Amino acid sequence: TTLPVITIDTDNHNKIDNYDVPCRFSVFTPRNEGSAAFVASSAATIHIRGATSASLPKTSYRVSLYRDDYSDTNKLPLLGMRNDDDWILYASYSDEAKIRDAVAWDLWGKIGAYTAGDAPGTLALRYTEVIINGNYHGFYVFMERFDQKSAGVDDGDALFIVKDWNIPPSSELRALPPLTTFYGGVERKYPDPDEMKGYSGWETFADFVKAVYESDGPTFAKTVDRCANVNNMLDYWLFIQLIMGQDNTWKNTFYAAVDGYIHSFPWDMDVTFGLSWSGEVKNYLYQNPGSADWLIEFECGRRLIKYYPGAAEYVKKRWKELYQQGIITPAGIMEVAEGYWNELHKSGAFKRNLQRWPDTSYVENLDFFEKTVKRRVVYLSNYIASLKDAGK
Repeated sequence: TTLPVITIDTDNHNKIDNYDVPCRFSVFTPRNEGSAAFVASSAATIHIRGATSASLPKTSYRVSLYRDDYSDTNKLPLLGMRNDDDWILYASYSDEAKIRDAVAWDLWGKIGAYTAGDAPGTLALRYTEVIINGNYHGFYVFMERFDQKSAGVDDGDALFIVKDWNIPPSSELRALPPLTTFYGGVERKYPDPDEMKGYSGWETFADFVKAVYESDGPTFAKTVDRCANVNNMLDYWLFIQLIMGQDNTWKNTFYAAVDGYIHSFPWDMDVTFGLSWSGEVKNYLYQNPGSADWLIEFECGRRLIKYYPGAAEYVKKRWKELYQQGIITPAGIMEVAEGYWNELHKSGAFKRNLQRWPDTSYVENLDFFEKTVKRRVVYLSNYIASLKDAGK
C-alpha cells in the first residue's frame, strides 16, 4: 500500500468495546524511494466511538496514547498532524464514496473555520489502513479529535457538543449548577469540573439558545451579536448549505464559548453531498438527488440573513470571494474529492476494504457526487443572489 498502516494489538487480544481497552498502537509510513518506513509506537487505550458506529459491522474508534507505564499521556506528532495524545479512527462505513467527511473538512478549512483565538477550528486527517490483533480491518480516516485546542478555547472559555435534536429551554440551561457536564443532549467537553476556574459556559450557551430559538425577529436582531460571533455563524450557514449538511444544524455541532461569544463548528459530516438518512442500521444512508434543491435549516444563520442588518450582504460577498478563488466551484470541489478518491483507489485500499467489509455501501465512480455538487452550486448561486439585506 501507499497509505500509512496502523497496527493495534490489545492486551491478551481482548475485544474492543465501549470502554477503554489497553493496547499497543503503532504507525508505519510507506517507504519512500527505498528508504525505511518511519515507525511511531506507543502504549494506548482504545474504545468504540459513536452510538451509530457501535451498531455497524465496521466501527469507529477513539485512541488515547500513554507512556509505557500508563503514568501519563504521550503526545506524538503523527503523520504530519499536530502533537497530541488523542486520536480518532473514523470507519466511513455508510458513505458509499468514502470521501465525504474528508472533502467537507477540507472545505471547512477554506470556507469557514472562523478563527477563534489562534486556532483555525478545523482538523487534519489522513487515510490509513488498519490491522487489529493481526487481522486486516480495511482503511480508516485517521484524524485529530475536535477539542478545546481545535476551537481555540482557553481558560475562561467553554466547549459544548450537541448529541441529539432536543433543544433545552434557555431557562433550564441558565439554572444548571456550574459543575454540570451534560444536560438535554448538550455535553460540555471543556472545562472539566476539576479544571473549572469560575466560568462554566452554561449561561453564555443559554443566552445563545434564547436569542436564536426563543426570541421574535426584532429581539433576535438586537441580542444575537451579544452572545454569538455573527461572521462565524454566517460562515457556518454557508458551509452547511454547500455540503448539504442535513445532520449538522443543531446536533453534530460543536459550540465554543470564546470570550463570551458562541462559535459553531461541524462534526460527523457523512450525511452530506446528496446522501440522506434512511433509518436502516446496516447502511443507513442513501442517494437522494432531490436534496440538492432545498435549503438546510440552520436556524441562527437563517434568522441572521432575515433579520440582522448586513448579514445578507456578508453572505453574498463571501460567496463571490470563495467562488472567484475556485474554492466552491464544482471544479474546485471535485479536485479535492478526486484527490481523496484516487488516494484510496491507487493504493488498493478501497478494493481491500470492500473485500474485508463486503456489505459496506460503495460506488464505482464519483458521478452522483459530481452531479450533486454541480446542481448544488447552481442552486445556491441563484438563491444567494436573490437575498435582500434586512437593513435595506
